[in-house]
Parts: sequence; structure tokens; C-alpha cells
Amino acid sequence: MSSGLFLLASISLAFLWSYPAFVESDLRADAQAVIDQAVAATQAVITAAKSAETGGNKQIVETCVETSGEAIKNLGDCKELLKSRDPSSIDTLKTRASAALTDVVTCDDEFGASEPAPVKAATKKAEDLIHQLLQIVNKL
Repeated sequence: MSSGLFLLASISLAFLWSYPAFVESDLRADAQAVIDQAVAATQAVITAAKSAETGGNKQIVETCVETSGEAIKNLGDCKELLKSRDPSSIDTLKTRASAALTDVVTCDDEFGASEPAPVKAATKKAEDLIHQLLQIVNKL
């Protein structure tokens, strides 16, 4: 690539990144992808929790499965809210994403120190993805 063509490409890219609609659409696409990953990770929390059930932790597992299901519902709401462009929808999106995080953290809290390693790994992954979603949404 000639230096002149490289310079033109660099300037064009810099122009696009300075254009708010371009950046916002890219952030929305990133958020959609992270939501999909977070839903899959939260579903993995449910699977791991069910696999870890023993007679003594049945109530904990039920709570974990229930709250993880709520997290998936909240993430689904996030996906729909992301389609809207009005500021109140973005505020609601932030609230739903925060609620999804709280739901997944509840699973950690329920198990406490006795949390099985597969559940701990699954909840950490889901929490990390939802944190990433919140970081993206805060830039919208």
C-alpha cells in the first residue's frame, strides 16, 4: 500500500470514529454480542448448579437456578431495549443489566464458601460478561 493511500485510509477511519452515529452503532453491535455471550454463560450457571445438587443444598440450587433464570430474562430485556434510541430506554437498559448482575451474584452468595468450583467458574464468567455489557452501555 502506498503511503498516500495509507494516509487516506487512516484519515477516513479517524473520520468515521469521530462520527457519533458510527461509534454508537458499533457499541450497540458489541453490546448485542456480549448479551448473547452473557445469556449462554448464565445458562451454564444453571447447568453447573443443577449438576452440583446434593441433598443438603437443594434449596440453594433452586435459588441459584431461579435467580439465574431471572438474569436471563433481564438480559433478554436488555437486547430489546438496545434497539431503542431514546435516553429513557438506555437508562432502563442499565437498570436491567445491573439487575442481571445482581441475579448472578445471588447464586454466589447463596453457595457462599461451599460453592462448587464449576459453579464458581460459571458465575465468574457470567459476571465478567455482564460487567463488560455495563461498560459498553455506559458509553451509549
